[in-house]
Amino acid sequence: MATTPTPSSQKSTPAISYSTIPKEAAGLFLRLKILVVEDIKDNQAMIQLWLKKTGAKVDVANNGNEGIRLALVNNYDLILMDIQMPFLDGHQTTQSLRRQGFQIPIVALTANRADQERESCFKSGFTDFLEKPIKLVSLIEILRKHLNR
Repeated sequence: MATTPTPSSQKSTPAISYSTIPKEAAGLFLRLKILVVEDIKDNQAMIQLWLKKTGAKVDVANNGNEGIRLALVNNYDLILMDIQMPFLDGHQTTQSLRRQGFQIPIVALTANRADQERESCFKSGFTDFLEKPIKLVSLIEILRKHLNR
């Protein structure tokens, strides 16, 4: 069952494409630490489930403020960052981390497919861009690309 993205003002329906973990992905990211900064609980749960099945250790932040706090005290290999969140959005959060010297890959998660959004993400300091609804195969490709797996 796949869900569709909702307008940013509603953000109640999860933007995750549900599927199972392929056998070749099991253990692929063993011992890697990933931070998921996402305010929708269903999205948090599905991404966390997928990543844990690949062997990754996953922490979740509910908003940009929590994301910054966790990112600065933990040694993550990659951050998955929602764009639209309360308190600090993904752009503000990423810009703050980059100003503080944070160098690891930060991947934007957004339902906005416009080229302008992609450009805006790169200008804000994101390393890459992942469109919602998130598909497992796309998530694994992004992780492989930036974690050399």
